[in-house]
Amino acid sequence: MRAFIKVLVLAAMVAFVGQAAFAEEMEGGIPVGDTGADVQLTPIAGAATSISGVQGDRPLLLVVFMTTCPHCQHAVPVLNEVFSKIDPKKASVMAVAIHGKADEVAQFQKQYGTQYPLAADPKGLIGRPYNIQAVPSFFIMDAHRVVKFEGHGATAQEFIDHLNSLAH
Repeated sequence: MRAFIKVLVLAAMVAFVGQAAFAEEMEGGIPVGDTGADVQLTPIAGAATSISGVQGDRPLLLVVFMTTCPHCQHAVPVLNEVFSKIDPKKASVMAVAIHGKADEVAQFQKQYGTQYPLAADPKGLIGRPYNIQAVPSFFIMDAHRVVKFEGHGATAQEFIDHLNSLAH
């Protein structure tokens, strides 16, 4: 019986360590300090552009989401608040629907009342260079696309403060 308990405890420890290692691998995102890729985007309104085309010489809050993701849907009011409170001459916001078709993203915009620019990424091109493992994923980049924040959420005020700290 003692041998069985020892084996059971050992198996549980191996499983726990394996899960911890797997979770670490699956964190995703690109490290703070790295430069974000300049991926081509298909905006819902307007001509095709790239991240640098949207960003210009301003800090950018880039959001990668999926239209069917409940957490992404719940993030809309936070992002609307950020977009309404930043000076568009000093910072920008852009959300990219990974694997989203233009009509699905347009419907998402209508249904959830997004006030910030949205783009469709039907081929998932943003996934690899930004190491997207979960959505929503948030990146704040300075004017040179150097990542200053990477994560899966923050308050509107935290996003605003971070963007303002990078604005010229």
